[in-house]
Amino acid sequence: PACCWWPRFSIIFWVCFTLWHGPSEGFSTQVAVSVASRGALQLEAEQMDGMEQQWSIDASLTPAGEPRGDNSLENNGGPADKVAKRGENTIGNAHDAANKQIKDAEDRGKASVKSVTDRVNDVNKKIVTNISDGLKKGANDAGGPFANQTRKIIDDSSNSAKNSVEGGVNSSKVMVDTAIEGGSNASSGAVNKSRETLIDAWKNSTLPFAALDQDDNAKDEGNPKAFINFVAGGIVAFVVASLGLGYAIDKGAIPSLVMPKGRPSAMTICLVATSYALLVPGLISVSFSFNIIVVVGDWLRLGAVKDTEGNASPCTESTLSLIHGLFVHNNAMGGCFILLYAIIVPLFKVVALTLGEYWRCSEDEALVNRSRSCILTVHFISKWACPDMFAYILLLYLFRDLNQPPVLESFGHLDTGFAFFAAFCVLSTFASLGIRPPPKQPDEVAAPTLATRTLRLQTAISALTCMFWICLAVGIVGPCMCMRLDEKAFDRGEPADELAKVLVNKLNLVERLSTDVSIVRCSMALARWVLFTGEVNMMFAFVLLVGFAVVVPVWHMMVLLKVAYQQDGVEAATTRQPNPKPDSGYAAIDSATVLHQIAMLDVCIMGVAVVLLCSGSYRENGLLMFPGYGLFSLLAAEVFRYASHYMVMRAAQRSLGDLPAGVLLRGLSSDLS
Repeated sequence: PACCWWPRFSIIFWVCFTLWHGPSEGFSTQVAVSVASRGALQLEAEQMDGMEQQWSIDASLTPAGEPRGDNSLENNGGPADKVAKRGENTIGNAHDAANKQIKDAEDRGKASVKSVTDRVNDVNKKIVTNISDGLKKGANDAGGPFANQTRKIIDDSSNSAKNSVEGGVNSSKVMVDTAIEGGSNASSGAVNKSRETLIDAWKNSTLPFAALDQDDNAKDEGNPKAFINFVAGGIVAFVVASLGLGYAIDKGAIPSLVMPKGRPSAMTICLVATSYALLVPGLISVSFSFNIIVVVGDWLRLGAVKDTEGNASPCTESTLSLIHGLFVHNNAMGGCFILLYAIIVPLFKVVALTLGEYWRCSEDEALVNRSRSCILTVHFISKWACPDMFAYILLLYLFRDLNQPPVLESFGHLDTGFAFFAAFCVLSTFASLGIRPPPKQPDEVAAPTLATRTLRLQTAISALTCMFWICLAVGIVGPCMCMRLDEKAFDRGEPADELAKVLVNKLNLVERLSTDVSIVRCSMALARWVLFTGEVNMMFAFVLLVGFAVVVPVWHMMVLLKVAYQQDGVEAATTRQPNPKPDSGYAAIDSATVLHQIAMLDVCIMGVAVVLLCSGSYRENGLLMFPGYGLFSLLAAEVFRYASHYMVMRAAQRSLGDLPAGVLLRGLSSDLS
């Protein structure tokens, strides 16, 4: 019937209108569409039910208006039957169409509500959570007089954000987008203001660490790796050229420069001159640089290393600047030790060698004895110019081991000054051993007594060797130097103390700034850096630490044990063979003497002591350094090694200085002509 089409038309009209405008017209429009559609469809369903009842009545009567029989509808194929069937089909189709339209309208309404709800949740997440929670934490951390100002900014931003959220819920998509943009701008301004407040609060305090500006990206200074490697290669080439020149002179290439008998060879003189040519740039060039930075997200960056004015700055030191800095910071003891080992010992060596050679050929026996004393003293103290090098090596591992980005950034590298000074230390040590002291008169040499104490000597040296091995193993594995964060340095009765305590606890700085240095771990790290970083200085450091501080002392103890058990030691020592066989007791004693003079475990121990003496400047920055049990174990190992050496030398009744330079340097110091 015609009366049934207008509800359908109204439904189609409202659905098309809803689809055309979409959810952008707001939540209220979608709800209205849903209500109107449901009402129209229900009205159509009621009309269809009335028509169904009317059709049923009409179909149950005859054309004359009389009731039909029970089977009249089934047996009669007249117009009433057709009308009834068509009515049933129409009603079913109408119900199906109405239910579908209702379901579609409900689905669109739910989708519209979900879209607006998602945008509201996104606003809540970006504005309310980000500003209220994040910035309140920053305000609480700021503490003191800065907290109220920061909290006011936060409350204003939060209220603005909440109003924007409500506007987005009650209005349209445009208003929601405006709220998001306004909240983001408010968040950015509040973050910048809070960051500036925190930096100003820290800078106005006397806390150990210094606040860095956001645009300060300084990590460490010094020369680039390529330049350092180039300088190291130049040092090696210079040394090789110098040795080649000395060898050519000894072979007679320049007859006027050939050294007379009894004097050191030209190769030895060239090696001494080369080593001291490297000393001056080793003192004035940058030797070591490092820096430690604590990163508190995007809020705050703190430098644990300060300059003389109290500003955060990378530490870039040469030997001379380090000595000056120690005296400026009232650390006179540390400055005196570095001055002694780096400057006074090298100067004393060159003066003593000059006097020794000047008095060597004197006719006065007293002056000859003085010459012998000068050269023997140089042999003994020659290696003691190296403690600074071991100190730099261990500090390098310490600072690189602290690196734990992104919270803690720690940097360190050895520079050109280290390469110059390390080359000087090694070359001058070997060159001084190549200079023989004048021999004593035959009647001054004591008779050997090794045979009468062989059994006692063997027992003693065996016991000392075992104790040496045990102490050395414990010492190189255990920590020889430790660093910890001093929490008391952050409690100075200032408003910023609370902020400092929060940072120390939240960032776990006590654990992050704690590290132990052992020779084994340092050696493994050096080997790794040699292979993967391509730093030539790492190779120099590895040779010094592993070769001279560990391998040579072990080698020395093995040679001493061999001397104690060698049967022909008495004969060789008695006859004083000028050129002993390599397997004779005299050659073994000669080698033990040389190894004792180049074994640098004792120098490494002194390097750790120098670092601890100079750690007063680090204590001002809240960093404490102290010795580990490995250092005392290494010291005990050296005591056993020294005792073994002097027991063997005394048993052979031979003074340390009366021995030649040794089979390792015999060709270097002998007359090659």
